[in-house]
Amino acid sequence: MKYTLNPSYKEKFENFVRNIQRYFFDNSNTIHKARNELKIISHERIDTVVKSFKKPNIFNRIVYTFF
Repeated sequence: MKYTLNPSYKEKFENFVRNIQRYFFDNSNTIHKARNELKIISHERIDTVVKSFKKPNIFNRIVYTFF
């Protein structure tokens, strides 16, 4: 995973970003769930919307790669 944080937020959010998968799966505040899932996660009294992308099936992976 590659990420860049604004230096003024780095101290507060670096741990959050590094462990975003754990925060995502522990949180139950889902606002949309279909092919992808959106959740509101509060960290340091700041609400953030985090999106989890569904992995495409093998056929779609081939189509996305070559077309």
